[in-house]
Amino acid sequence: MLSLELATARTWAEIDVDILLANYHGALAELSSGVKHIAVLKANAYGAGAVPIAKILYGEGARLFAVACQSEALELRTALPDDADILVMGATMPPEIPRALDCGIVCTVTDLQGARALSAQAVAAGKTARVHAKVDTGLNRFGFSASEAAPHIAEIAGMPGLRLEGVYSHLQRRSTKHDQLQAERLLAVRDGLISRGVAIPMLHLLDSIGMWRYPEHQFDAVRDAAFLIGHTPRDYPRPERLRFSLSFKTRIVRVFQAAAGECLGYDADHPLEKPARVATLCVGYADGYPRAMSHVGQVEIHGKRAKVLGVVCMDLMMVDVGDIPEAAVGDVATLLGGGIDIWEYIGFFGGYINESISMISRRVPRVYLRGGEVIEIAGYMP
Repeated sequence: MLSLELATARTWAEIDVDILLANYHGALAELSSGVKHIAVLKANAYGAGAVPIAKILYGEGARLFAVACQSEALELRTALPDDADILVMGATMPPEIPRALDCGIVCTVTDLQGARALSAQAVAAGKTARVHAKVDTGLNRFGFSASEAAPHIAEIAGMPGLRLEGVYSHLQRRSTKHDQLQAERLLAVRDGLISRGVAIPMLHLLDSIGMWRYPEHQFDAVRDAAFLIGHTPRDYPRPERLRFSLSFKTRIVRVFQAAAGECLGYDADHPLEKPARVATLCVGYADGYPRAMSHVGQVEIHGKRAKVLGVVCMDLMMVDVGDIPEAAVGDVATLLGGGIDIWEYIGFFGGYINESISMISRRVPRVYLRGGEVIEIAGYMP
């Protein structure tokens, strides 16, 4: 295992497993009786680390997982026991079908052409492809048109080599009225399939936000990601059920005096108006600290705030430590966490939560803490 000393030598993320699990059980408490929870771990579990999080949740009883693409599914497949189901919510392309069949990955079908290709390869391989059919009920992105879905999905249900295990859609969350319309469209598709004699083992529509906003539409399962990490809109009525579980940290690698008139890094447009005591941090946009934080972001060093100076570079950035005389090389700078919560973090640059945490790159080690003790470290280095 990568040592803690190496993992935290430069830049790292910490995941508080106690908080993560409390969020998970908080999500379960939102579900009506019999409704299943699907843990969505796409984009490396929204930056928290898909494989470690999957193992942790599996240990708590989770058996249903979802990702965006086959590479993410295969990563989980190698890490989880065979009784864990993994749904790929994106397209499974023809070259990917053999691996999906071999590994028992649950594929999403969104058109007849793709379903026929999956059927043909499954029959040729002597295997059965497990599928969910996705319906476009108003997100206008991906899936069978709601008006045509019932006959097309009924046709899929009869294709050799395919086993229809679910039908689902995704809320646009444009308005409550439109959300309700989407639910009605999905129910109409379900009714159309039932009238054609097609059973639907699992009907699902809601994400982490819809899970608590529309309990009447939880159907057979909900798909949850953001709640696990610990965020949902501010109007969530039970905030005690979740806390943010991820923090993002780096270290100071240089402290120096910069003269008035100097520019920092690649910034040629904002010369310093007065001399400044500057700390260089070994983190940049390649690690997932947004370049949009240039001039506006803040970090926490020794419990005090330091403002970002100059342009955030690919691998380094500078901050003003004039008011932090104790700041020294090797000190920790907290980018997200401590006194900087996720709302303030994205507020610095007008960001979006899921994007901001998903962009924390794979070269950043993840350190998992339970009861304050390190239980796992995930990173590139052996």
